[in-house]
Amino acid sequence: MVYDQICRRYLAQFLGDYEYLRTVIELTCEGELFRVTGTTPTTSGWRTVLEVGKGKTAPDADEETKGNEAPALPVVREGQPAPNVACDVERRQTKPPKRYTEGTLLAAMESVDRAISDERLKKIMRTKEKAGIGTDATRAGIIENLFHRRYIGNHAKQKKQIMPLERGDALIVLLERVAPELADPVLTAEWEDRLMQIEAGQLDLAQFEADLGAWVRQLVERIRAQRSKVVDGMPVGTSEIVVACPACGAPMRRIKGSRGYFWGCTAFRTGCRGTLPDADGAPVTRDTRAG
Repeated sequence: MVYDQICRRYLAQFLGDYEYLRTVIELTCEGELFRVTGTTPTTSGWRTVLEVGKGKTAPDADEETKGNEAPALPVVREGQPAPNVACDVERRQTKPPKRYTEGTLLAAMESVDRAISDERLKKIMRTKEKAGIGTDATRAGIIENLFHRRYIGNHAKQKKQIMPLERGDALIVLLERVAPELADPVLTAEWEDRLMQIEAGQLDLAQFEADLGAWVRQLVERIRAQRSKVVDGMPVGTSEIVVACPACGAPMRRIKGSRGYFWGCTAFRTGCRGTLPDADGAPVTRDTRAG
């Protein structure tokens, strides 16, 4: 069985791509928009040799494609009625994305083009020579340096999971306020684009270095200007307002959530879950509500 799978994997690399049609059906019911996505295979390609018996695939092939493929959908026409024959309501709770492990973080650094919306810059970061943040030889070192400098650490219970430490949280808050472009992979893509222009003789290296030096000097000055806006080693947020957590007294910071801004306690690592709503950049405390 193992030898058979090895042979099939070896042969699969010489076959063509697995191609399929992606279908999206949208319909409106009671004023609400519903969407379903399906796939219809058109060319088996490399998956041909992974077939084991009629209509079945190798177990490991199923594991690789599980969750990445949607079921086939029927052929429909625009404007065609879709009667609702059944409806079930399920009570569920949204879950946050899984925390990175060292392995998944390395993969995310390598495929950082997925976080870029500009198609031209995305294509630059997808090329073999420019792909990802860092290189195969430096990515592991970058992560190790973050551990060494105490920006990140392993989860207390799930040892493989990576979580930001207090210094890491402070750094992210500072970057969001002072230089959000540093945390954006678009900056890496733009620099790679300019380096490619230098290679092609379309841009002078001295000019690029001069522009980069001027940008770094401005960035340093912007960071120095934030020194007085730090409480207990933690930037307080995007506002100069300092407010104590009503639950534990620690400073709070302004955070952007999925439903907008709110204020959260900086001592959440020690278990405090104190929050306050935000109104035009200021926390809504009990006193402000009374006023």
